[in-house]
Formats: sequence, structure tokens, C-alpha cells
Amino acid sequence: MKRGVFVYKVNSYLINSFNDSCVIQTGTSTTVVQNQQLVEFLFYIENKKIKSLTDSDLEREFSDSKDIVVEFLLGNDILKMVKEPFFKYDKVWVISNDDIFNNLFNNFGNSVMPNIEILEDDDFSKIKSNDMIVLFFNPFHLEKYINLMDSIKEKEAIIKTVFYYNHSIYVSNYYKKDWRNPCPKCFFYSLETQLRGTLSSNELNFQTIIDIIYEQNGLFNIEAELETIDYLKPIDILLSDIKFNKNPNQFVNKVYEISISKGTINQDYAYHWELCDCYD
Repeated sequence: MKRGVFVYKVNSYLINSFNDSCVIQTGTSTTVVQNQQLVEFLFYIENKKIKSLTDSDLEREFSDSKDIVVEFLLGNDILKMVKEPFFKYDKVWVISNDDIFNNLFNNFGNSVMPNIEILEDDDFSKIKSNDMIVLFFNPFHLEKYINLMDSIKEKEAIIKTVFYYNHSIYVSNYYKKDWRNPCPKCFFYSLETQLRGTLSSNELNFQTIIDIIYEQNGLFNIEAELETIDYLKPIDILLSDIKFNKNPNQFVNKVYEISISKGTINQDYAYHWELCDCYD
């Protein structure tokens, strides 16, 4: 299921099958569902631990019946409508530990994102709720990343993170607290889980090696000597989003993996990490 801008929160529910129907129980309602397509859909989002849905998700699934389905799910407290993103900002703050990125982003970005400023000395008091924050990490340090996210999430600004990891550069979705969409912690931990994968006891990959290193040295930095072209690709993604996509539905929850060795760019959509509370 492709994901777009999140407009409905999926509330917790229990689902039990009885012959050709199902009983759905939430904290405030109990209802019987006999429509097989809806039953299969509810099992699907439960099994996949999907926390949010969009109108486009529901329209792809139910087509002309979408409005009736939404009314039913809202009326029985299975879904809850949340605020749609309104993509507007007054100032762009750059937080980065890489001077090359700072210079390139400032030079190329000013024509598309006016009023860019590098945030010095972690003075978060300057950040306002109507600002945007772009973060770039090379080297990447997990503890510093998480601590920084915890510090700036409450500012209620738009947040976009870019970092080097797994021999690639990863570009997160745009996050804002009142959108209830996946946050930067969701993005990293979902990536970490994906990279760890399912390996036998004799296999190692990048993530399992990093896990071993972190057990010995929690302050280990993951970094690389990047070429100018490596910086320009994520910068181009950021600027193209803003310049060419006026509708936030088209880009807010897209995420990217840029392979350093192959030069390829893979695109996906952000998902909530099941242990994060950013969708509450």
C-alpha cells in the first residue's frame, strides 16, 4: 500500500471472526462487519501495524465506496481524523556537523528557500513553530541524533533530516508534530529494523556490525569522505520538493535512499515505528 499524507489515525481495535462476519471492538464501540473487502482491509492494517491512513489509501482500496467506508470507520471510532499538513514556513534553519553541506545548501538553496540560516551553538530558542529545520549528519552518531530530535520536536517546526548511514545517504520525510505523521526517530528505527533483517547466526551485515561496535563503544561515529555530487543529490531532492510540488500530498511523506557506490536513488514512504508515540 502506497502511503501519502496522513489524514486519519487508526485507533486500537480488536477483531474477531465469526463465520462470514467479524466483530470489531474499540474502547468506545462494538460493531459487526460483514463486508468481506472491509474485513480483509481491517485485518491487513492490523497485521501490518499501520497507524495512519490517507484519503488516497482508502480510495485506492474502496474506489467509489470510499466515502461510505470512511463514514462507517469514523462513526465506530476505528479511525480518527487528524490535521492535514499545511506546508508553509518563514525561515529555514540548518543544523549540521558538515561544513561542506552547509555551504552547498546555502548557495543552492537561497533561490528556492529564502531566509536560510545556519543554527550555531544549538541555540534552539531561535526556532519558531512557523520555521523549517533541515538537519544533515556526517558523521552520524545515534545518541546525538536521538537527543537532538527530542530537543527540537517540541518546537513544532517542520523537520527534515538527512544523514550518512549504511554506505548511503538517507533523506527522511517532512515531519511536524501536529501532522501526526512519522517523526525522524520513526524514520531511523524503521530503517535500522529493515537493515538488520532476518539473518542466520553466521551472517553479518552493516547493521549487525554496527550493533556489535555500539556494544563496545556507544560513541562510535559512522562517517565517510563524500564527494560534491554526493551532497548535491539530497540537496536537489529537497529543493525539487519545494520548487515543483505545490501540493504537500505529493512529497511530505516520501523518503529516499541514495546509494554512494551505485549512484541510485530509491524512493519509499515513511511509516510509523511501532514503539514511538508521535502519532498519539
